[in-house]
Amino acid sequence: MQFLRKLSATIENGHHIFGFVFVDCQTCKAIRYYWVFVHVGTDWWYAEVPANKINSILPDLKVIVYGGPDYLSKIEKLVPPRRRISMRATTD
Repeated sequence: MQFLRKLSATIENGHHIFGFVFVDCQTCKAIRYYWVFVHVGTDWWYAEVPANKINSILPDLKVIVYGGPDYLSKIEKLVPPRRRISMRATTD
């Protein structure tokens, strides 16, 4: 994860980053997938991808990435605020 800290230093405050991560371990009962949205320098949120939507992660991400200037409204539709867990950006 250290390489992400170096990479993030090159991204200007106010920019948006959207994508997904998955978490797995030797004792986990299942792999978990999460959407992640970062408003650099301000805040970020994550939301678990529902099990019935896991197979559509890449097509959904493609819609957002190539969605043009209204990508924020597409994220809003894909991951409604009620499903998000919000976090504040930190400097450490």
